[in-house]
Amino acid sequence: VPGKRWPKKAKAQVELNSLEPKGSCQLKHVANSQYLEVTVDSGAAENVMPKHMAPRTPVQPSEEQAAGVVYSAANGSLMPNRGKKSVHIVTKEGQARKRNMQITDVNRALMSVAKVGDAGHTVLFTKQGGVIRNTKSGEETAFRRENNVYRLTVRLNDAGFQRQG
Repeated sequence: VPGKRWPKKAKAQVELNSLEPKGSCQLKHVANSQYLEVTVDSGAAENVMPKHMAPRTPVQPSEEQAAGVVYSAANGSLMPNRGKKSVHIVTKEGQARKRNMQITDVNRALMSVAKVGDAGHTVLFTKQGGVIRNTKSGEETAFRRENNVYRLTVRLNDAGFQRQG
């Protein structure tokens, strides 16, 4: 967020509330570095992912890491912020986006619904899945419901948003 500064040496604890057991179907996408499976999580306060995902995107220092932010998992364990990745993605609708993902010791990528709302979108959850709607442009990104968890699969765009010639 432009202009937002984290206090130095403050140990902030940020909640990540996904109760899904290990071994989710997301693991099948890890080996294929072209795609990223993201859990759309209304209980996560931050967009997070493990370091091994989006392997061609470098980890960069983050303000949260410098501030000593730690994340609390649903089971109460604490995980330190290990930097961030600015991940370039393309949705199935063909929308090119950049998603800043904080790196920590989770086993899957989580997209914070609160962060999506802060960025000017609304999120609708339904029995079949849901939709993220840009409140200014009206553009929509659909996601699915699978085993009572909301998931969004995106293609990684390692070249960023440059025009292909």
